[in-house]
Order: sequence, then structure tokens, then C-alpha cells
Amino acid sequence: MSILTTMKFDDSRTMHDHVIEMTNVAARLKTLGMAVNENFFVQFILNSLPSEYGSFQMSYNTLKHKWNMHELHSMLV
Repeated sequence: MSILTTMKFDDSRTMHDHVIEMTNVAARLKTLGMAVNENFFVQFILNSLPSEYGSFQMSYNTLKHKWNMHELHSMLV
């Protein structure tokens, strides 16, 4: 769980790869009986973004309809 909550996007790979890596960590947690709620997972991804994504995060937080993980992934990529 600590890996998932502390992961940061650092431009060493693509955004797609970053989200996939986070998804893989969440899947491993699920196999251990510790499923991650999708709303929390979306928030973990948003929290992993650097400060350059501040306006993106602010825009997301003002939406009435919250995205699922796939919608967030699409918007980031």
C-alpha cells in the first residue's frame, strides 16, 4: 500500500506507463485481499502528479461528475 500511496510521476516514463504501473500495484494488492476503492485509486493517481498538473487537478476537483480510473487515464494520456 505504501508503494501505491507514494508513487510519483517523474517524466522518466510516459504518463500511460505511470498509470499502468499504478494499476498493476493496485491489482497486486487486490490479490492479497486488499482491494483499492476506485475513488481512492483515482485520488492516488492525481496525488502522484507533479505540481505542473495543478490546474488539471483543480479542474478535476471542480467537476460534479467524478471520473473513473479509465476516464482519468484517457484524460491524462
